[in-house]
Amino acid sequence: MGVAIHPGRKSEFRQALDQIKVGSRVREEVLTQLALNTHPAKFARSMWSESLNDIVDADNGVDLASVAKLFANIDDKDLWEELFEIQGIDRPDVLTIKFKKPGDHSYTAIEELAHGQRCTAILVILLADGNTPVLVDQPEDALHAPWIEDYLVDRLRSLRGTRQYLFATRSPGIVVSGDAEQIVTMKATAGHGEVEAAGSLERHELNKLALDHLEGGPIPFKRRTSKLGVSVTPS
Repeated sequence: MGVAIHPGRKSEFRQALDQIKVGSRVREEVLTQLALNTHPAKFARSMWSESLNDIVDADNGVDLASVAKLFANIDDKDLWEELFEIQGIDRPDVLTIKFKKPGDHSYTAIEELAHGQRCTAILVILLADGNTPVLVDQPEDALHAPWIEDYLVDRLRSLRGTRQYLFATRSPGIVVSGDAEQIVTMKATAGHGEVEAAGSLERHELNKLALDHLEGGPIPFKRRTSKLGVSVTPS
C-alpha cells in the first residue's frame, strides 16, 4: 500500500490574484509564486496589516516592490472586499492512496478499485495506526471477501496485543481466522438484546453458538465443506 500527501490546488488563489493585480503591472511569475508558496489567509492578513515583508520570498522571486504594487492597487481601487474573499479560499492537501492487488506488480489508485476492495483497503489503513480502541460494525457487508484472509486477518494477527479491536460481525474469517480472544454471542428481540455466551472458541458452548451464528449451524457448514472442500483438498 502507498499513501502520499500532495499540496492542495492553487488555481483558485491564482485566479483571485489575477483579479486584484489588474493595472498593477506585477509580473505573472510573482503571482504564480505567491499562489504556490503563500497561504491565502496569510496573504490577506499581510495586506490588511501592511506587513508586506511577511510574504516577501526573495528565493522564489517575490520581491518587496512587487508586493507593494499589489497593496497599492488594492488600496487605490478599494479592493478590500475582494481581499476578504481571498482569505476564505481553502487549499486542503490531497491524499492519494494506492493499493497493490494480489498478483499485481504495480499499485492501483484506490478510487479505481471495486467497492469491496476499496473498503477493505481503507479498513486496513484504519487498523494500521493509533492506539485507541476501534469499533467496526458488520464489515462483511462491504468488504471484498477474497481479501479478508490475505489483508485483514494478517493485519489483525500482526497487531495482536497492541490495540483493542471490536467487531460486530458474522464473518468466520474475522472471528476464526483472526483468532479472536474474546467472542460474545448475542440474542435479541425487536427491543431487547442480551448476551448468550462469552469467551473463546475453546469453550464448547460458545463454539457451538459461534457455529450457528457464523455458519448457520452444523448442517449448512458440512454441506459447504463437502461441496467446496475439493478445491482445498490436495488431489
